[in-house]
Amino acid sequence: MFRYKSCWCPNRQDSHDSKSCIYAHHMRDFRRPPEIFKYSPEDCEFLSNNNSDKGWELCPNGLLCNKCHTTIERLYHPDKYKRIYCDRGRCNKSEICAFYHSQQERGHAQKMCKNYRKLTSNKKYPIDIDMINNEIKMHYSKFDSDLQNQVYE
Repeated sequence: MFRYKSCWCPNRQDSHDSKSCIYAHHMRDFRRPPEIFKYSPEDCEFLSNNNSDKGWELCPNGLLCNKCHTTIERLYHPDKYKRIYCDRGRCNKSEICAFYHSQQERGHAQKMCKNYRKLTSNKKYPIDIDMINNEIKMHYSKFDSDLQNQVYE
């Protein structure tokens, strides 16, 4: 849960279900690791429904913003994860679903979050924002060049 969607999918060229994959495939499902980037589970005011693809670009703080820029960041934030009951009748994603399905699951998630907070509260991680921005650009440029090299029949 603490690493979910916080790094890029190594199987980018393989055809697979990106919604059930634990890795990020685009900026809409990318999530900053909460132990490194300290942000609250609230939406950034620069993010709007019409500009959800450009939320990172619209915010003057970008990756260093102290609020969420994606739904994935908000739902899987340690303060929000498994705090709301899953009301989908046929949810088959109990392992990766951000909502709880039983009181036992909810209690376990809360205990994990409490332990996580204890472990990370005093730790300081250096953030190399240029390296992160370059990694994101490299990820997209590689994907774009791979697409251009494919031959469509």
